This record gives sequence, C-alpha cells and structure tokens, in this order.
Amino acid sequence: MALSTVRVQLIIWNVAVLTFILLGCGVALHFRMHAVLNASLDWELKERASAFLRRPSRPAPWPFPGVPPGPPPPPFQGPSPNPDDHYPAPEGMRTGTDVRLLNMLGRMPFSSKRPFDTAAFKRSMAGEDTFTTITDDIDTWRIYSTPDFNRSGKIIGAVQSRQSVDEVNDEMTSLDEVLLTLLPAGLIAAAIGAAFLSTRALRPVRSIASTMERIQAEDLTQRLFVKGQDEFAGLANTFNSMLGRLEASFDHQRRFTSDASHELRTPLAVIKAKTSVCLTRPRSAEAYLEVIEAVDRKADEMTVLVQNLLTLARADHGLAGLDRRRVLVRDIFTMALDQIGQPSACSVKERPNAERPSINVNLKDPDLEIECAPADMTRVIGNLITNACRHTPTEGTVTLSAVRTQSGVEICVQDTGEGISSEHISHLGQRFYRVDSARNRNTGSTGLGLAICRSILEAHNGQMTIESTLGIGTTIHILLPA
Repeated sequence: MALSTVRVQLIIWNVAVLTFILLGCGVALHFRMHAVLNASLDWELKERASAFLRRPSRPAPWPFPGVPPGPPPPPFQGPSPNPDDHYPAPEGMRTGTDVRLLNMLGRMPFSSKRPFDTAAFKRSMAGEDTFTTITDDIDTWRIYSTPDFNRSGKIIGAVQSRQSVDEVNDEMTSLDEVLLTLLPAGLIAAAIGAAFLSTRALRPVRSIASTMERIQAEDLTQRLFVKGQDEFAGLANTFNSMLGRLEASFDHQRRFTSDASHELRTPLAVIKAKTSVCLTRPRSAEAYLEVIEAVDRKADEMTVLVQNLLTLARADHGLAGLDRRRVLVRDIFTMALDQIGQPSACSVKERPNAERPSINVNLKDPDLEIECAPADMTRVIGNLITNACRHTPTEGTVTLSAVRTQSGVEICVQDTGEGISSEHISHLGQRFYRVDSARNRNTGSTGLGLAICRSILEAHNGQMTIESTLGIGTTIHILLPA
C-alpha cells in the first residue's frame, strides 16, 4: 500500500492525532492523580497529628470536594491529670513509629527518640506547620510537623507524623502500567477503525474515478451516480455539470466544424466546376471573363466567411472587447453606416439608393456614450443593419435608436421587413443557423452575423434580445451595462 494514497494518509493522521490526544490525556491524568494522592496523604498526616495536640483542633478540610475521604484516625481519649503532660496516644496508633510527640528539646517523653526531621521540628518550634519529604536508608517518607501548645497558649513542643510514600508510588506505577497497556491497544483499534472508515468514505471517490476513466471524448453522455447530500455528492454533481458543459462544447465544436466545412465546400465546388469547364477547351474572351467574375464572387464569399470564422474564434478565446474606452453612440452609428456603404450623416431618412430601404437614425441625446471596443461594437451595429436591410423591402424603413436606461444604454435596430416566425427566434444567434437556408444563401448570408454579434456583446457583458412579428418587422434590443 503506497504511503502517498489518501487512505493511508488518513489512517496515519488519525493514529497520529489520537496518539497525541491519548498521550496528553495520560500525562494529565498521571499528574492529576499524583496530586490527588499526595493531597490525600498530607490530609491523613495532618489528621493523625491533630489527634495528639494538646490544643482543641478542628479536622483538616478535605482538599477534594465530592470525593469521600478515608476513615479518620481514632478519636482523642481525653487529657491526663497533669495539664503540662502530653496526651496519651489514641488507641491503635503506633506512637513513636508513625507519630512522635516531642518536647522543647526535641525528644519524646521517657524515650530517646528524636524528631523525624530536625529542620522541620525547629520550624514548628517557631510556630509553623510544615510538610517535608526525606529519604533514609530504608524508605522515602512524607512528614508533617506542627507546634504543640499548652493551655495558656505557650509552645511546649511539637508533633510530627510520617508515612511512607511507597503506597503513592505503587498507585502511580499501577496507573502508568494501565495507561501504557491501553495506549497501544487504543492505537491499534484506532488504526483498524480508521482503515474501515476511510475505505467506506473513499468508496464514492473510487466510483467517480472508475466512471471518469470510462468516459471518452467520443462519448460524453455518461454521468456519475449521485447518492445522498454529502460533499462527495456535491463533487459528483460538479463533475456532471462539467461533463454537460464539455458535451455541449464538443457538440458545438463538431457542429461548427461540419457547418464551416460545408459552407467552404460550396464556393470551392463552384470555383472548381467553373475552372474545370473553362479548361476543357478554348473559350472566348467573354467566356473567360464570365468565369473569372464568378470565381471572384465566390472568393469574396469565402473571404467573408473566413473573416467571420476568425472573428468568432477571437471571441471564443476572450480576445473581443479588450480595447474598451468611452465612445459616443453617434460615432458608432456613423462608423457602422460607413462600413456598409451608407452616408455617414446621422440625419433622418437617409436613402442612398433604391436597392436598399431607408435608414433612420433617432438619437435624442447626441452626447450619449457607451464603454466598448469601438471596432467590435461597429461590427455589431453594421451586422444588424445589414441583416435588417437584407430582409426589408426597398419601400421599408430601418431605424437606429439609443436611450439611457437605469441599468445602462439600450440600442435598438428596428425594421419594417418580413418578420421572423416565433419558432426560429430562440435559434437566432446560433452559428450557421438560417431561417430560410436557400434564400439566405442566395443573398450572401453565411448565418454567422447574429452569432458574431452575440459573442461580441457577451464579451462586453451585454445582452441581445429579439422581438419579431411576421409581416410587421423585427426589433433587436442591445443592452450595455452602465
């Protein structure tokens, strides 16, 4: 199993994090338990010593609320007749072994035994309560020293109690053994659980990977199976959306290539037929001239088609609308009219010749501006005017207008032509789509004009909508953001 796989990394990270947590909890538990046991030992030492004190004493407070203390030492049995004597040892207490009652000289009455800790005894004679830890040849002891007062409040000695810390050390050793035993077992269980959970969690990823491997560029119809509402379901939906976009893009590319090949094949076939027939035998000068003129017309059609294809390719690669600046709308109209061979004056009812409908320019605000690439926007307006003139009779009218709206500037190209049937409007703007293929081919239309317009407007974050009524005319609305 490779260490670079996500499954192994999940297992390693899970075990590493759990190791850190268990070690931290184990160390915290060790020190906490050690503190509890030491505090319990100190409390017990203080309770033992208080049973021998001449002064009335209160029980030492238990340092751990909620935790029941152990049994208290045997109760005090009462004072001796002589108030300056020490109290007798409580029943069952090993006086001299666990507790020593010391006079001012540091000796037990009727005994030669000295203090457990001489330094602590001296501090007790100065009125201090002290806890100390000493080590002798046999054991390590915890010692509590406290002064002893007579009835008049004078220090007459001290009481020292001691207890071996071996019991605490044994408890801590047992706890450490338990922790060291449970830690490896917990880590092994965590590794097994992590392996099981990672296998289940990554199962959708393996399904996604296997499905993606089966998908080829020739068949993008397959989709990933989506189950549930978790992150992997969201990932599968994202992949499905991407596959849908890729499928549409591939279909669009194949259709575009096929249509472009078909459009180029027609003029090439005409050129080939004309030249082949002309070369079969000698012809008159008039016949050669006729063939050359036909070839020239088809070459012009191919030139227009190739230019349109290059414009679309430029727009598809995000190269349209880059040279943006503030431009007057009337200048765009003027350049568009010049481009199609119309008079450049923006006056009403300019009519260059009888072969085209009259073109009206209705611009109420001559200082109206838009932000655009002038050459691209001129191409859009010129295409729309040419398209409107193509489908409008000579007695009709094409009107250009522009107004400011709340969201930007709206430009309209309206004609009084033949109109478009409603079933075709949704397809307008698709590449090589023609409402009437045969008629448009004869008029020189390549079916790319509106597609070019839509691509350029999308690069400008603009929109194009089309309204049309058969027998009345068509209006194209262009909305450019402010």
